[in-house]
Amino acid sequence: GSEMCIRDRTRIELALSWAEQSGVNQQPIQRIREDCHQMRDLVEDTLTLAWIENEQPDLQSEELDLSDLIDSIVDNARFEFPEHQLVTELPEHAQLRHSSIRALGHALENIIRNALSHTPKGGQVTICLFKEDAHYQIQIDDQGSGVADKHLEDIFKPFFRIARSSQPLYQGFGVGLSLAKRQVQAVGGVLQATNLNTGGLRMTITLPVASLSLC
Repeated sequence: GSEMCIRDRTRIELALSWAEQSGVNQQPIQRIREDCHQMRDLVEDTLTLAWIENEQPDLQSEELDLSDLIDSIVDNARFEFPEHQLVTELPEHAQLRHSSIRALGHALENIIRNALSHTPKGGQVTICLFKEDAHYQIQIDDQGSGVADKHLEDIFKPFFRIARSSQPLYQGFGVGLSLAKRQVQAVGGVLQATNLNTGGLRMTITLPVASLSLC
């Protein structure tokens, strides 16, 4: 199934390249290309989630600086979402041992992209990194419409969608949040979702402070 999807995506991309070179109306072509990119991300995330679930790899063998990692991801997100505001509150350094740059970085990318996708254009996503008691937290706040309390765990299920009266179908969560939660767990952390009193959603990654050294 996944191999067939990859082959189909490749054929679509080749057809899009031909259409772009042929002078076809570019607006629908751009929309199709964006959908194709989303398909690619969905396939890659699904395969990664299956790999983590089935192989249960050891992803706690690296040392990283969380502030640097978040800064790098935010720079890319600003390029991808130029009409949004991204605000960060980070210590100068945050050295974390027994982790994985790839797993934690990918989880943060998916969470931040999800927050931006559900925040209206011109809105703000805030990312805070701080130490609290025996834990270290990364909080990602968006300005979307939030999620009903009964669905705060459901959004971590693959392909979960929420029907809205104002929209035919609320934007789905794909497997991005499912994968992010599993990746955070694989590096010894916890990922939770809560609603903000001001509206919007807060994603909190909690990591054991024993693995962390803040400067």
